[in-house]
Amino acid sequence: MGDLAANRARPLAVSPHGIGIALGFLLGAQLMVRRARRFGGPNEDDIWNSLFYALIGSIVGARVGYVLGHFAEVTDGGDDILGIFRIWEGGISLIGGITGAVLFARCPTRGKKMGFWRSMDLAAPGLALGIVIGRIGDLIIGDHLGKPTEFALGWRCLGEVGGEPPFPPSATWRRWRRVLLRRSVAST
Repeated sequence: MGDLAANRARPLAVSPHGIGIALGFLLGAQLMVRRARRFGGPNEDDIWNSLFYALIGSIVGARVGYVLGHFAEVTDGGDDILGIFRIWEGGISLIGGITGAVLFARCPTRGKKMGFWRSMDLAAPGLALGIVIGRIGDLIIGDHLGKPTEFALGWRCLGEVGGEPPFPPSATWRRWRRVLLRRSVAST
C-alpha cells in the first residue's frame, strides 16, 4: 500500500491528520443535527446547508489563519507571494478554521432565521468532538506534541520531535489492516 502520507507521486496524498479532521467535522456535524432534533432546533435541511458553508469557511479560514501567522515562511520572506496558495505544502490553523466556519455559516443561519447564538449552542459539543478527533490524527503523525512530560497520562512519542512521525503511516495502515482482517475472519 505504501506510505500514504509521504507519497507525493500519487494524485492524492492521504494522511491520518486529514482523515482525523474530516471525520471530526462529519461526526461533529452529525452531533449538531441530533442535538437540534432532540431540543427542537432549526430544520435539519437548514442545518446541513449551514454546515456546508461552515465546511467551506473552515477550509478557507484555516489556510488564511496559517498564512497570517506565518506569512514570511509561506511566501519565502515575501519573495514568493504565490506560496499562499500552496496548500499541499501544509499549513492550517485551528482558530482560523473555527473563525472561517462561523463567519461563512453566519449568512445562511441569518437568512433562515435559525438564531446565531442558538446555532452556536447546538454546534459547541460537535465542535469539541471534532477537535478531539482531529487531534488524534495529530498524535498519529507526531504533530503538536508539546513539551516532554512525566505526567502519567502523557503521550509517549516514539519518534523524534520535529522529525519522523512516531508511527509511519504505512505501519499504522498495516496494523489496522491486520486488526480488521482478524475481526472479519472471526465474525464469519
